[in-house]
Amino acid sequence: MENYEEALFCFNKAIEVRTETDLVHEVSRVDSLRMLERYEEAIDYCDRFLSYNNNKMADFWNMKSLCLSLLKKHNEADFCSEKAILTAKTEDEVFATANRCIVLARAGNIENALALCEKYLRKNKDEYGYYAQSCCYAILGDNELSIQSLKFAIELRPNQCKREARANPDFDELRQSEEFQALVAL
Repeated sequence: MENYEEALFCFNKAIEVRTETDLVHEVSRVDSLRMLERYEEAIDYCDRFLSYNNNKMADFWNMKSLCLSLLKKHNEADFCSEKAILTAKTEDEVFATANRCIVLARAGNIENALALCEKYLRKNKDEYGYYAQSCCYAILGDNELSIQSLKFAIELRPNQCKREARANPDFDELRQSEEFQALVAL
């Protein structure tokens, strides 16, 4: 429902009442902070849980890299995105490679970002790859290809991709486009 303040409150309460920390709630808390553009706070939470060497390390490295890239701390973001890929242990964590494309594009390394997207999409025809490709094209300023890739991502996972696109600053230039507005509408 994109009510991130309320979601954050609920995740905080859920974490409070548990005797053992549930890392899924922690990742969700960090994601809510990211959507609220509270990047520094999200990074602080990531750092706390990365110090424990836990089974969600790839998720925390990934979230940290995205937040750092939005703060234009590109060298740190690049380091964290590499760590996310290296610590990924399951098939569910392949999105760390797709997010690396976004981190590279935000750093101005569009050519390598798009090449990595193509390589990723040859192996994984999933929403993560198409969404990352859409972000790269948006950053490049190619609205037509950005919309095309976003359509593919939304076909595969509509709610998540629409929610992400509505909040992602990479799409700021596209927000006034009627096609973009229709594509990400609920």
